[in-house]
Amino acid sequence: MIAKREKLEHLEVRPIDSCVGQLPDLNHGAVHLWSSRTDLVGDPFSKLLKTLSSEENQRARRYRFKENQREFVSSRGLLRMLIGRYLDVPPEKVTFEYGEFGKPVLKSFPQLHFNLAHSGNFVLIGFSRSHEIGVDLEEKKSNKERFSSIAEMICTKNELGIIKELNPKDAEAALARLWTAKEAYLKWVGTGLQISPDRIEIPEAVLMGGAAPDRLWSPGAPVSEVVHTLYPLPMCEDQLGCSAALVASGSGSDLG
Repeated sequence: MIAKREKLEHLEVRPIDSCVGQLPDLNHGAVHLWSSRTDLVGDPFSKLLKTLSSEENQRARRYRFKENQREFVSSRGLLRMLIGRYLDVPPEKVTFEYGEFGKPVLKSFPQLHFNLAHSGNFVLIGFSRSHEIGVDLEEKKSNKERFSSIAEMICTKNELGIIKELNPKDAEAALARLWTAKEAYLKWVGTGLQISPDRIEIPEAVLMGGAAPDRLWSPGAPVSEVVHTLYPLPMCEDQLGCSAALVASGSGSDLG
């Protein structure tokens, strides 16, 4: 849960299987983050599958590999389950609308903001009633070759200079943190790669694994126009073996 900038140490990533009974209150200014494995089988998987819409079922069947189908069904079903719990509606009754670039919103409850990311066998889902948010998650073991091959396309000159000074292991971790931070921002914006990642500058402290929030600026915007804050999530590296980040609207001090 995110409170004010000075209370960031209380930020939690809660396992979804711990959400029995009533969910904690999602108060104004707060962000809730939930995580789960997506390699579900048996009854838990079947229950989630039943909550999906016909369009979502068709989308799942289009995946070529069973593990990708399972990841999609589990992630979307868990999202529906949590939304249903927050809004007190059956998860199968949740209706999504999609923006120009595919970002989903709730048709009947636009005041509940959410975002989802999945990688490998894990999913991360964020919720807020007062702030637009974007989250990203990348499983560490799947990162190495991918990020090293695209580093020059996603990094600013300053970021690339920092990473080139690191040993291979630290450079790999820094690239993963950099990418999740940029992807979380792009998901917050909701336009995907319409904004080139090398136009977004991530603070050096974030690349080094720092947990403190920091401000981000829209590419080309005046420095005075601070409209969003990056929250690194280093606890996910320990808990899930994943790099992760959250971006929320507001300057940071607005959250609380």
